[in-house]
Amino acid sequence: MGTSIPEPAPTAGSGPDLWPQVIQRHHGEPAFTRAAVERHRFGVEKYGRGLKAYNGRNAIVDALQEALDLVVYLEQVKCEATDGWTTAKACEMQAKAVDMANTLALMVGA
Repeated sequence: MGTSIPEPAPTAGSGPDLWPQVIQRHHGEPAFTRAAVERHRFGVEKYGRGLKAYNGRNAIVDALQEALDLVVYLEQVKCEATDGWTTAKACEMQAKAVDMANTLALMVGA
């Protein structure tokens, strides 16, 4: 199914640089923008370039694997939360993440 099969390292890609597109599209969300810019910089430092489309990886499989990880990370947040607000937000986000992971699993034929 692809949930535990590693994708190959990304190639340089022949499509657009993806992080700048996402950052521009969602620039109205300051916290997201700051985090996205930092993540983009990290990727450039680690790989020597930004993430581009047509990079030799199956983006739906990548998204499914990351969505599954998000579900379990949010479970950890719920277990470790020390206040009701954090627990409630983690539950809310986890429900959305499960829905997203389910949709992606259907897309990859799981």
